Amino acid sequence: MKGVFPATAEMDKERWELLHHVNHTVNGMAIYKADPKGQDRWGAFRLVDGLRVGDCDDYAVHKLQWLIKKGFPRGSLLLSVCWVPQLKQNHCVLLIQEKNKPAICLDNRYSSIWRVHTGGTLGYKWKIQEWPGNGFWWQRMQK
Repeated sequence: MKGVFPATAEMDKERWELLHHVNHTVNGMAIYKADPKGQDRWGAFRLVDGLRVGDCDDYAVHKLQWLIKKGFPRGSLLLSVCWVPQLKQNHCVLLIQEKNKPAICLDNRYSSIWRVHTGGTLGYKWKIQEWPGNGFWWQRMQK
């Protein structure tokens, strides 16, 4: 993310409504389909047998792109990976950093958005997230 620096999103009622809209709309745009083992690719949804499909990282990337177009600072939008014990697999979500508050999570597994501090009730174990201002580096998340 060359040229992208850490930032926070200024949130108001309209932006909260936008986050809910983006999460709900993108979650309904495609059918979840995991990438074939060893062929994970992050990007746009793809067509398979005439159906739009994608996995968790594709949903997260689509939400990230939409929110950038709507004026959210790129440095406040962090692709993040957690471990989901119920699924026994890693899972990618989009986190929005807000000043002095826990991050807001947009997740293809849920129609509502939520703050990261509530992620413990979902069983999510936070692992890594993008590191703005440091190329395409990732950093470990605090436990």
